[in-house]
Amino acid sequence: MSGIHICEAARIWRHLGCEDGSGKVGIGDIIGNSRYLSRVFPELLDRYADVAEKGAVSFEAFQALYLGKPVVSGQARTKNGPPGRFSAAELRVIFDAIDADGSGHITLAELVEMQEYVVEKVPEMLTHWAEIDVSDSGTISFEEFRAFFGDVDVWLEFQLGAIVGLEDLKDQIRRFYRGVVLDQLRQQHGHSVGNEGGKYHMIFQGPPGTGKTSLARLMAKLLHRVGIAPKENLVEVQQEQLVAGFCGQTAPKTQKVIEEAAGGVLFIDEAYRLSQGTGSNDFGREAIEQLMSSMNDPPGMAPIMIFAGYPADMQKFMSQNDGLYRRIPYTFNFSNYSCSELAEIFEWSVAKKGFSLERRLSENGRQDLAGILERNTLPQARGLMNGGLCERLFSLAKEALDLRDDPMSPSVVLSASDIVFACKRLPPPPGAKSPRGNGVPDDSSELHCLREQMSQLQAENVKLHEEIEGLRSQAQQGTDADVLNATMMQNPSLNATCVAEMRGIQELLKEVRRLRAELQGRDRRLSEVESDNAVLTEQLRQAEELASASRFAPGTPVQYFSGSLNRWIDATVVNWDAGK
Repeated sequence: MSGIHICEAARIWRHLGCEDGSGKVGIGDIIGNSRYLSRVFPELLDRYADVAEKGAVSFEAFQALYLGKPVVSGQARTKNGPPGRFSAAELRVIFDAIDADGSGHITLAELVEMQEYVVEKVPEMLTHWAEIDVSDSGTISFEEFRAFFGDVDVWLEFQLGAIVGLEDLKDQIRRFYRGVVLDQLRQQHGHSVGNEGGKYHMIFQGPPGTGKTSLARLMAKLLHRVGIAPKENLVEVQQEQLVAGFCGQTAPKTQKVIEEAAGGVLFIDEAYRLSQGTGSNDFGREAIEQLMSSMNDPPGMAPIMIFAGYPADMQKFMSQNDGLYRRIPYTFNFSNYSCSELAEIFEWSVAKKGFSLERRLSENGRQDLAGILERNTLPQARGLMNGGLCERLFSLAKEALDLRDDPMSPSVVLSASDIVFACKRLPPPPGAKSPRGNGVPDDSSELHCLREQMSQLQAENVKLHEEIEGLRSQAQQGTDADVLNATMMQNPSLNATCVAEMRGIQELLKEVRRLRAELQGRDRRLSEVESDNAVLTEQLRQAEELASASRFAPGTPVQYFSGSLNRWIDATVVNWDAGK
């Protein structure tokens, strides 16, 4: 074994530009060959700071690491400790020392130039560059630097600030973090509060597309930073990765996953599916029992587990097993995104693809964009897809742009009409179940969507009427001021006080003209709302008539949204029950 591996180590060493058994590999060589190393020898990237001496790795240390032998040279990472060991003032000094040109951003060139100082002070920059560079700009700003190397609370707020919406959930995470920190302080003061066993297992419950997996990654890093989990890795599985097809195979399969995730976080998506087996093929319960057998072990021996799914399904899942209920103390609730939040996510998605929105869609807090999404997409579609809706809409909006664009001078700016086109092209989910656990009645989900949309329009209708009445009242006051102003203008014997008053009235008249223009705009919007209301009323009537009969005949082509696959699935109706 050793002979083969020694030859392979020598081959990689030569690829890095060094002679056999001699020379040293510097940070520049590591960065220049990072893709190659990530494929053939990722351990060197992960443990560079452990084996490097003054910014370079010798062949002896390189070979020992490759062969899995103890590394006696190099600077141990524990010498400096984990991120969070520096004060704000110290971080500023270190950052400014690396940022030699004072640009406010650290580049890879500066990292190479200051490699000895970096290895001494912040070796994690060498192995966690991509993670520190949150903006994916290729450079590291002081805010990113401080978020990674500063206190955990600074890092946490930086991470939460990059997440759109979910304010209630963010508060839940902050409370969780505060509780953990306070327990650690209590222990330091001699209080026996305990943190072993299943204290940190969690439930993430909410509709699809609300970032449960992303928040699980964040939680894995948070648990590692506060010293609960030895690792920050996240292993994501579903029922298929835990359950086998034959008796006696599920427990070993589940145990293998547990061992793979030990020390980090095991994220079990759509966990409720484990309890949906029937009869002799109910192997999901076997997987649950195997998971439970490890849930009382400390985080170093087993993973902290996060069970995710729809609220109603997760409640049923928990109620079926008292052991699970006792072992999972934390529940985090994810809610649907509002149209304003979807507008922000959509703008971010567009920018990520290298495109942009016409200016008016981004102005005033993206109100126009949010209005387009609210008026032209069904609430059910938003509830089923949430953040995933934005990816789908971008693809369709780009189609609209491609259709109208000049091939000789293509644009990257999406217009309001492109987005309306995308919304109209978005296929509704006919007959598909609405997101579980959100209080939707048992009748047709499409009828529920229509009723909800009508309710929103009617509320907007009432609000517009109230605003228009107020504007008319102010405009009438302005009409009286017009008369007074005309009288004063015709009187040449006005004194200085009257002139000043007249100027004030002139300003009032300007405001009146603005109010009148706004009133006309509201009248137009009211007309549009009433028109939309009439269309929806007719659609609702037709839908209710259809719901009273057989909804879809066998053979009808339909689509439904798969939460696990995160995409629309083509299907054909075999049998239809309007009540379900």
